[in-house]
Amino acid sequence: MTILDKIDFEINENDRVLIMGPSGSGKSTLLELIYGLYVSKDGVQKYNGVQRKFVSGDDLKKHIGFFTQESRIFYESLKFNISLGEDYSDSEVTSVLQKVGLGYLVDRIGLNNAEVNLDELLSGGEKARICLARLLLRKYQLLLLDEFSSAIDEDTTMMIRELLIMDKIPFVEIAHRVPKDIELYNKRYTLESGRLIH
Repeated sequence: MTILDKIDFEINENDRVLIMGPSGSGKSTLLELIYGLYVSKDGVQKYNGVQRKFVSGDDLKKHIGFFTQESRIFYESLKFNISLGEDYSDSEVTSVLQKVGLGYLVDRIGLNNAEVNLDELLSGGEKARICLARLLLRKYQLLLLDEFSSAIDEDTTMMIRELLIMDKIPFVEIAHRVPKDIELYNKRYTLESGRLIH
């Protein structure tokens, strides 16, 4: 079964790409292909000029971040929810929290307090910002946004896009509906029956 067909697609530095299309059109599959979860049997897939078959999936995950629809929060400290247990300093975590507008949480609950249930405490918008902070902390070269706007308010989604642009992080976003800030994207496509339409 062919899900994606004759895709001719290139992502360059500072690109802001929007891909729209109905459910089942192949949008999520395309993101997963870019992320390295699949290797295309036909055609040529390259990263910085290197063919996919010569690039490991683990290597790709070091450079490409994935922002999913679900904002997963752990029953752990605020720092753990950003660092995910990796070796980042308190100042690095605090700095990225301030960048996404959550600096006040450090004062309210503390950075290393693991006795607070953040999943119950935080709003949907705050959870999305936590997930964004995780991605910014790791300084990915490309971000993939998988209909992340479907579960949070429009103001938060616009803030996230503007922050990525300010930090000059290229991103590919898939969406069901047309974003209010559609002028932010320099490339816009529609995916229909597995084919990209400019």
